[in-house]
Amino acid sequence: MNDKSDAGNENSKLDMGEANSTSQGGNGNNAHKDNKKAIRQAGILAFIVLFIFFASRYCHQYYLEKIGKASADLQSENVETRLAAVAELEKINEPEAKVALLAAFKDENSGVRAKAAAAIFGWEDERALEALIEAVNDTSDDVRHAAAQGLTSFDKGDAPGSKVHAQWKQTASAALDKVFQAKDYPAIAGAAHYYVRKGKEDTEPVLISALEAYGTKEMAEMYLNCGNEKLSAAAEEWAKKHYYTIVKRDIPYSTSAGPVWGSDRGK
Repeated sequence: MNDKSDAGNENSKLDMGEANSTSQGGNGNNAHKDNKKAIRQAGILAFIVLFIFFASRYCHQYYLEKIGKASADLQSENVETRLAAVAELEKINEPEAKVALLAAFKDENSGVRAKAAAAIFGWEDERALEALIEAVNDTSDDVRHAAAQGLTSFDKGDAPGSKVHAQWKQTASAALDKVFQAKDYPAIAGAAHYYVRKGKEDTEPVLISALEAYGTKEMAEMYLNCGNEKLSAAAEEWAKKHYYTIVKRDIPYSTSAGPVWGSDRGK
C-alpha cells in the first residue's frame, strides 16, 4: 500500500512539475510576443516620425522655391505677371510668403498694391500692421478699401489663440477711427463690419454714405441683418436702386455669423 501511495505522490509531483513548466513556458512565449509587438510598434512610430520630418522639410523647400520665383516675378515689367505673383504668394501659408508680399505694397500699379493689401489679411505681424497703416493713406480707393479691411483683422487682441498684441489692436483701431473721421468712404466700406460692431451713436449717416459710394451686395445684406433699423432701411433702398435681391433673415446675425450692431461697443 505504501509503495502505491508513494508512487502516486511521485506521479502527482511530476504532473505538477510538467504543468508548472508548461505554464512558465506559456508565460515566456506571451512575454516574447509582447516584446515583438512593442518593437514593431516602436519601429512603425519611428518611421512615421521620420516620414513627417523629411516630408515637412521637402514641402518647406518646395514652397521656398515657389516664393523665390514669385518674388522675382514681382520685379517684372508686366503688370499681369506681378498680379499673378501676388496671387501665388497669397496661396502659400508660409511666413516667407507674407514677407515677400510686402514688396508689392510699393508697386507702381494700384491693382497690384490693392491685391497685396488683401493678400496679407489675417497675418498677425507688426510688419503687416505697419504696411496696412501706410496703405490706408494710399491715393487709390481700392488700396485703401483693402487696407482698411486688413486692419480689422487686428481688432481681436483679446481673442483666444490670437497673436495680436494689445498695442497693435489699439494702433489699428486708431487708424480706423481716423479713416472714419475723414469720411473716407472706400476705406469705411472695407471696414464696415468693424464700425457696425462698434455701433457708435450717430455713425449711421456716414456708414450709409459709404454704402452709397462704395457698397456691394454683401455689404448691403450685412447692414440689413445687423440689427440697426436705419442701416437696414438704407440697405433695402440701396438694393432696390441697384436691382439686387438681399435676404432678410428671421433673426439678426449672431456674432458668429456676422456683425451685430454694438456687439463690441466699449471694447
